[in-house]
Amino acid sequence: MKRLFLILLALILCCSAAAADTVTGKTLEGNGIDLIGAENLLIISGPDNLVYLSDLDGKSLSEGFSSLSYDLISRSVKIKAEDDMVGTMDLDGQIMIPPEYIYLDQLSDRWGVGYHYIESTKNNCDLQVTYIVLGGENQKKYLLVDTADIWYKNQKLGTLTRDEYRSGTAYGDYLCVRSQNDEYTFYNKAFEKSPAAVTSSQEYTQAGDEIIHNGTGTPAFTAGCALSRDEIRQFVFINNRTKVLLDLEGNTLADLSGYSYCSLNQETGLVTVNSEDKKKGLLDASGKELLPCRYDEIGFDMALALKTGWLDVVKDGKIGFVSLKDGTESEFLYEKGTGMQRGCFLIIDDPEGKILFTPYGELSTRFAEAEVAGRAPYAVVKKTADSPWVVINLKGEEVIPDMPEVKGSYSVSFSEDGSLILVRGKDNTITLYTVSADD
Repeated sequence: MKRLFLILLALILCCSAAAADTVTGKTLEGNGIDLIGAENLLIISGPDNLVYLSDLDGKSLSEGFSSLSYDLISRSVKIKAEDDMVGTMDLDGQIMIPPEYIYLDQLSDRWGVGYHYIESTKNNCDLQVTYIVLGGENQKKYLLVDTADIWYKNQKLGTLTRDEYRSGTAYGDYLCVRSQNDEYTFYNKAFEKSPAAVTSSQEYTQAGDEIIHNGTGTPAFTAGCALSRDEIRQFVFINNRTKVLLDLEGNTLADLSGYSYCSLNQETGLVTVNSEDKKKGLLDASGKELLPCRYDEIGFDMALALKTGWLDVVKDGKIGFVSLKDGTESEFLYEKGTGMQRGCFLIIDDPEGKILFTPYGELSTRFAEAEVAGRAPYAVVKKTADSPWVVINLKGEEVIPDMPEVKGSYSVSFSEDGSLILVRGKDNTITLYTVSADD
């Protein structure tokens, strides 16, 4: 049964200082509300003291649990039942692994492992658990993994012994299991073992020009490859012998022979390339040049760069930003190592206040306090020690110009795409702002 816990009071706020942004806010009433910034979802505490995964209108997507927490790596939600047993659910609120484990590993949005334990000793254990005894002495138990249940989405495929399972690595529809003896076995989603003989947990093995997909034991990045992009993780491949970038069907996307070094970001398919004079550039997953080889260093968070459109770089020893859309560069004013670079902001301590440098240059205002909003293109700042907190964008424009009810920057959270800002005020007042940027 789906529930609606929020009373929504619509407000319209047009920020005069931020002509480029239209901001619409609505007040949310609830016992506790957290924004999952990577997914544009909410975690809400209901009147029954249980916690629910909800959409932005407060409609519950899941049943209630003792607690919920989002895991960015696996893009899933960890759930804890009232008996403290844990499980996971997907972003639609559907249970993947039921809460029947003391501990589990959610390896990806598809694969998870739940552990069964036996009691052991302090010097030979995988997990230490402390049981709180009211009015008595707390008890400690030392536990050793006995077996591991392997889950694909909401299906338990099978159980492996302690000797068979030490750790796992997920690649789309395929799971690589490492045993206690450091032997590697790949399984598909039917829990069938791959015929490939592998000596590591890598998704592919290259021998000469042949590239084998270890999950199936079949050739990949060659004509006749039957693998689809949805079922694997790495969808382009750098053939280090022939120095070309290949798609799954073996088509040459780019000739890399003119570069001294190439490195593939498996998550995004972006390729970092080095020229002979060790300058760095970037290619997209189709082999098209995004950035020429003119930088000393380029940022490592490629997924964030694709979201914001900006990548942090170092050029001639100085920090700056470059657009992945058209190659537009910011100024390069500060030496590498100056200040703290986070997302699309560089924060520098100065006697006159904190300096903020962004892809649009150095902001003219000096701030008494400034906190960068994680991966979102915003900062939470105070112009003076006594002034209220405000939210600004990369251009320094005030997106939310006056938040006198906010006690600190920790009271403001953001979605990664910059479209949502959640503000916690006094007396549990929570306002969710929707930002529409006019590019």
